Amino acid sequence: MPGRYETVVRQVWVEGCERRVWREAVYETVYDWLGRPVRRCVSEGRWEIVREPGRYETRYEQVWREGYWRDC
Repeated sequence: MPGRYETVVRQVWVEGCERRVWREAVYETVYDWLGRPVRRCVSEGRWEIVREPGRYETRYEQVWREGYWRDC
């Protein structure tokens, strides 16, 4: 029997990627002792690294299967 290529299906784990995301500053309105509204920064704007979750992917691969001889 001659050698041949076969298609093999495999489940492969693919790591999630990281990306930078800009988080806007958060402000709130508070009132001073005279009742006037004052805008106050609660958290400053900043860059955050967000990691996407990993996942399994189906991959089709061609693999070589060696041939062999049969004795009759």
